[in-house]
Amino acid sequence: MLANWRLALVAPLLFALSACSTTHRISYFDAIAAAPADNVMRVYVDGFGSIYPREPLAANAIADYDWDGSLFQHFTDGNSPCDAALLASEVRDLCEAVNRAAPELNGDAAEYAELSAWYDSQLSIWRERGERIAKRAVANGSEPTIVFLLHGFNTRFSEAVPDFAKARRMITERSPTSANLLFVEVFWDGCSVPLGVRCWGQAQASGPLVGFYLRPMFNAMNDELDRQGTRAKVRMLSHSSGAFVIGSTVGNPARVLPLLEDDRDFAYQRFADNASAKDGVYRVPTFDDLAIGMLAPATTVKTFSGSAEGSNEGMLSGNARLLYGINPDDEVITKGFVGCDRFGVTCMASSYENYCEYLADNPRLNARGIEAIAYDFKRESKREKHEFIAYLEQIETQTSFLADLLGPAGQMQQDGVYTCPPPEAAAEQINTN
Repeated sequence: MLANWRLALVAPLLFALSACSTTHRISYFDAIAAAPADNVMRVYVDGFGSIYPREPLAANAIADYDWDGSLFQHFTDGNSPCDAALLASEVRDLCEAVNRAAPELNGDAAEYAELSAWYDSQLSIWRERGERIAKRAVANGSEPTIVFLLHGFNTRFSEAVPDFAKARRMITERSPTSANLLFVEVFWDGCSVPLGVRCWGQAQASGPLVGFYLRPMFNAMNDELDRQGTRAKVRMLSHSSGAFVIGSTVGNPARVLPLLEDDRDFAYQRFADNASAKDGVYRVPTFDDLAIGMLAPATTVKTFSGSAEGSNEGMLSGNARLLYGINPDDEVITKGFVGCDRFGVTCMASSYENYCEYLADNPRLNARGIEAIAYDFKRESKREKHEFIAYLEQIETQTSFLADLLGPAGQMQQDGVYTCPPPEAAAEQINTN
């Protein structure tokens, strides 16, 4: 009853914030440029899982308030870069795909044919990018470490860049093989609005979709590493809702992220058809050595644990470590008095009980060779800080989170790891969200 009263009180406020805020989808037309260092690559993704071509599109850029988040729409409307006299290779390939798709069709049939051709052409670019990552990593030395960095929702390019730069510096300083590091920064359209509320719903739809369309890149990367006869350590570090981007890359979170099951939309249809795929270009990628670190993961534990009803759910990329921090004082995650289980579940980063109930010693994850480890990120000060940079500063001095993420599985320090009490000692009722 109390929860319903809280919801009734806060709902008008949330509605008002949403209605008064101007929502901007994020474009990366002006961001595409040379990476800041030889060991850094960047990937830009729109809100529907389409990767930006390598070549700048600045000449065809449009204001954010006119941008609907879809590269496909941009390539097929009146501002299309396909009208340019000189076209670079990936831009040309995308233009040719949509132009030759269905000249004899009209209406929905024509759009479906164009979308099919678009995503097929996109697949080629995704695979090329994966192969390029592998070749760059091998050039850095034997047994390289490839680190993927992912920001959260409501994060603009200018905000993510300094966060990624600090993460790179920290990882380079603490990596046992810093000379063999390759960083891949993933920029995705998590929407942008001053108060963030209205963007949250869009991010919950686009983030997991982006994660799914990252799969061909990882699969192509792994295939190229195999051709080169090279083993690589793969590390992923995310902040906030970057967690549910990762969730749909390494597994099937559809039951707890139901927007992914809407097969009426073309972009989501491919996920519906390949959610737990074990083969094909959209298969769940597997790795020789994978560790995932999540700071303030804004999702539910079931994104990774799956549910009791489904054996092909949750995290499916086996032989991996899943590391994350729990901070019950982060008010962005807890949503204050509203509760972490309202308006999109975000309890993973705030609930010790959820970790113990669903992730610690989970038999389904154990059978897949997946170990989930939670660190106690409760703070003495700056309790309300949710920003990526605040969590990076925290792991510089607290816990062995970063060292454990970077190092081999058998040599983790596990300093600051949360220890679950025996079941009979649990005094509080488990939050099942």
